[in-house]
Amino acid sequence: INDLSGLLNANLAQASLGHVPVLRVIKPFIPAIGLFTPFEKGDVRARLNRGIVRVDRLALRNPGARVFVEGTVTLAGRLDLGVLVQ
Repeated sequence: INDLSGLLNANLAQASLGHVPVLRVIKPFIPAIGLFTPFEKGDVRARLNRGIVRVDRLALRNPGARVFVEGTVTLAGRLDLGVLVQ
């Protein structure tokens, strides 16, 4: 699995934090209106190389909150992410 590599560029629609498991930990920091409304728009740009996913950009937007994420996630489950919630 560590010899895999790839790119991910995607647009997201009607996403929730429950659909992005590594973001469940930020739920306490999302304004209430942002939690109960799906994120209408979003996008993600990431690269996989040698067992490490480099998240260059993950952005989610709804009327109550905007979430921006960048950093790394290993396939072993380690996280090193910067998260901005507005």
